Amino acid sequence: MQKRLPIRYVKNLLALLPADHNTASLLARAELPPQQLEQVAEQLGMGVSTLHRRLAKEGANFKQIKDAYRKQAAMDLLRREGHTIDQVAQLLGFAEKSPFYRAFKRWTGMSPAQFRASRR
Repeated sequence: MQKRLPIRYVKNLLALLPADHNTASLLARAELPPQQLEQVAEQLGMGVSTLHRRLAKEGANFKQIKDAYRKQAAMDLLRREGHTIDQVAQLLGFAEKSPFYRAFKRWTGMSPAQFRASRR
C-alpha cells in the first residue's frame, strides 16, 4: 500500500490553486515532501499522464521539482544542528547516504559536511 501525502500538504496545494494555476510553480511552492509522482497526481486529482503533460507544457518535469524541493530542504536541515547528515538523507527519502551525498554535491558544488561547516 502506498503512503498518502499528509492532509496539510494537500490543503496547501488546494489553497494555492488560482483559476489559472501553473502546475510546476504550484508543486514547487506547496512544500511537498519528496513523494512519488503517482501519489502527487492522485492528491491533485489528476492522472499521471495529465500531470506529466501539464508540467511538460510549462517546461518542467517532476524530477526537477522534486530535486529543487530536496535541495532546499537539505540546505535548511543542514543549517540546523538537530540532524546528522545521514538523518537528513533519510528524511529526504534517500535509501542510502551515498546517493544523497552525490546529489547534494551536484546541487551545491560541495559535500553536505562542507556545506554545514561553511555555515557555522
